[in-house]
Amino acid sequence: MRKCFQLVNEHHSKFWTVEVVGNTYLATFGKIGTYGQTQVKSFPTNWQAENKAYEMIREKEGKGYIEVAERRHPGAGKQLLDSLAVPTATPAKQEAEEQPDTTPRRARQIVTNL
Repeated sequence: MRKCFQLVNEHHSKFWTVEVVGNTYLATFGKIGTYGQTQVKSFPTNWQAENKAYEMIREKEGKGYIEVAERRHPGAGKQLLDSLAVPTATPAKQEAEEQPDTTPRRARQIVTNL
């Protein structure tokens, strides 16, 4: 999940981006036009991390922030996000996917005709 917000008025020109990766909550904030800074908090579960994100969204909206396009403002840096990424497949599964199909052709035909 990733959402971007901004607060622009006669006194402020700032952004706030929230991201949840696995059980980690990341909030990036700063002056519009900068990279800002990122705060990282880990939770025992993904549900708790998302709950924190939605709690903070309500707080920011209460302060006047409005949601903007998802990629309008910077979020956490690529290196940080890469370090938190959950692998898409286990090595055993990847290995199995790379193996050629050795099922006899007649058996494949029977299975597909069912």
